[in-house]
Amino acid sequence: MSYLLDIRKEERRKKWGYLGINIGDLVYQLIMFILLLGMIFAVYFFVRSLLARSNKSNSIEQKLDRVIELLEKDKRE
Repeated sequence: MSYLLDIRKEERRKKWGYLGINIGDLVYQLIMFILLLGMIFAVYFFVRSLLARSNKSNSIEQKLDRVIELLEKDKRE
């Protein structure tokens, strides 16, 4: 009986190839790789959003300065 099991294992190895690692190890490595990529993307988008906020605040400051200038000019006239 064990001889038949050995033959079936050998057939599976020929069909699928022998990886030498368990499926659980493969799944674990895949999850860790996805988490690593997720952290990299999170840092990237966090920095990008910080830079976008500073650009928006500069734009708002410029608009407010323009409004103040116009109000002061209007008061003088």
